[in-house]
Amino acid sequence: MPIIGPLWLLIEIGIKTGTKGKNRFGNDPLGYETSDDYTPIVKPIDTSPISESDMGKRLKEAVIVVLVTLSVIFLVVLGTWIYLSYIKR
Repeated sequence: MPIIGPLWLLIEIGIKTGTKGKNRFGNDPLGYETSDDYTPIVKPIDTSPISESDMGKRLKEAVIVVLVTLSVIFLVVLGTWIYLSYIKR
């Protein structure tokens, strides 16, 4: 019985507090104040390290992998159904 996943989700989303102070989504709804002169240690990058053509290739490869996996699962289920329905009688 899967218990750990929903329990972890409840803790992450419902119980833990998020970033204190202002963040990219706006002011803190809980009212925590932070100084405005805070500068992050690591600056976010403005552009993706992967070019758009590489992203397109990776997306196409990922779609192919998913389709092949679903096809294999379908064939295994179909073969099991045929075996259990007709051959094993």
